[in-house]
Amino acid sequence: MKPKHLTLLVAIFLSHFFSPTKVAAQSWSYFTLVPNTDTIADKTTGVVSDAGGNTYWVSHYYVANTLREGYMLTKLNKFGAVENRTLLSTGVAGASILPVNDIKLIAGSIYLLFDFQKTGLTNDIDVCLQKYDLNLSKKWQATYNNAISKNDASRKITEGPSGGILVALTSFQDGLVINYSRSTGAVISQYTYDNGPGTREEISGLVNVNGSVYIGGTNIVQGTTSTDMFIARLDSNLTPVWNKTNDASGLNTRDELTDMCADLSGDILVTGNFIATNGLNRVFFTKYNDVNGTRLWIRRLVNDDVFAKAIFSDGLSNAVSVVNGNPCRYVNVNGVNGGLIASKGIFTSAVVGYQIEDVAYSNNEMYLGGNYDTSFTSASNQVLEVGTLVSKLNSAGNRIWNEKVVSNDPQKIFAAGRLFIRSSSRVYFICNVDDPAAAPKNTYSIYSNISASTGNRTGVSDGPQEQLLSVYPNPAEDRLSLQTSVEEATDYLVEIINAEGKRCLQNRVSGDRINNGFSIDVSSLPSGIYIVRLSGNSEMRTSRFVRK
Repeated sequence: MKPKHLTLLVAIFLSHFFSPTKVAAQSWSYFTLVPNTDTIADKTTGVVSDAGGNTYWVSHYYVANTLREGYMLTKLNKFGAVENRTLLSTGVAGASILPVNDIKLIAGSIYLLFDFQKTGLTNDIDVCLQKYDLNLSKKWQATYNNAISKNDASRKITEGPSGGILVALTSFQDGLVINYSRSTGAVISQYTYDNGPGTREEISGLVNVNGSVYIGGTNIVQGTTSTDMFIARLDSNLTPVWNKTNDASGLNTRDELTDMCADLSGDILVTGNFIATNGLNRVFFTKYNDVNGTRLWIRRLVNDDVFAKAIFSDGLSNAVSVVNGNPCRYVNVNGVNGGLIASKGIFTSAVVGYQIEDVAYSNNEMYLGGNYDTSFTSASNQVLEVGTLVSKLNSAGNRIWNEKVVSNDPQKIFAAGRLFIRSSSRVYFICNVDDPAAAPKNTYSIYSNISASTGNRTGVSDGPQEQLLSVYPNPAEDRLSLQTSVEEATDYLVEIINAEGKRCLQNRVSGDRINNGFSIDVSSLPSGIYIVRLSGNSEMRTSRFVRK
């Protein structure tokens, strides 16, 4: 990374640069975040949202002209504006925080799970769980350190039994599940999963449902190329109820569990990968009875070189899934007998290469975020387009819409990150960008807010009526006038923001003054392109103008 002093860059609605736009609650479009003049948030690894539309982002950062780097937690309000941020710290002197593996918002608090490395001990890695309130104040942290193991590794968080927070990790050669108290961070109970000497157990699935905890993962027999998947049920005290280790491939080759979930009856659906006799990767789906662990059925795809990504249960308790491959596929498996209902390519065009990075599922609809590349002819020219893509699939696996996050600059490298749904109406999506031409800035994250119904991320309003903010004259020289209709009883904030995201001017104005015509002196501003932003009454309206 090449450090550089930067200011907050907020790029709103770039594709319609001079059109007046209202930004209603929860409909900010996209922007790039740089926290302050010397700290750069360059790659985001996780995001959650609260009921009020605020979002909380975990990003890697580095400090210009120093060797300092780490991770920060940032709060954005429902308009996409930064409200607060805090740098993550373990309190261990000189400890280096590694990428945050999981972030969850549970019962009004934020929980982060990550690994950290002790100073000068390159092979000594411990696990840290931290709790924050919604103002980003850290309430407690709990660390895990196995004296024998020098390479503990965190995996997943979920809501735990007995008012706890459940964490899955790998410790020494075993899988480990710990239930921490939400109020204090103290250990309520824990369970070590071990299939005997000479094996290594890696947990990749964690489900808490109907008073039981289910863990699943890969059982590796050390010194061999053979692995099996495992699944186990624990009671609310993390005491074992049953444990199953199965050869998912039926070929005595490498099997691995990728994802798992519970269906409507509480039975457990699982997906994963195995190596076929031709040496290529294939995908399996299977189902386990929650009471006794009996494997009810298994379905293996015949498609070669495909990789399991995620699994969900639909309203009929069927297993719905997407797999990476050429092409990527939507799969629906009958939850009763394992029969294949559907297996269809998501992008069937030979000119589109697509890699799914994250999946969200709600109301029998699926949202995919990933990287793509394609070539096509435009105006008699062959065009190569590379970027990230968000797609929505309906309950039959058909694409409803695609939304691109792309640039015409071929030097930029886009990497799709996390994706999630808020209130079934908005899709939040992270895109990390590496831009060599922008040196010494180089890397940053783009946060997109997309309409779940239309796929539109430019000027989408959640309100019943679109109220525009007009500005004139445009270009302006001395004064800029605003024209719109607002609530007279409300005070509004008028801000002028430059192309670097810096607030240059601001005024607090009553609603009646705005309705009667309000102008602001812009004669002191340098020539350039600016955003004027009007906020108040739980909404925000923006427009753009040029200062001569």
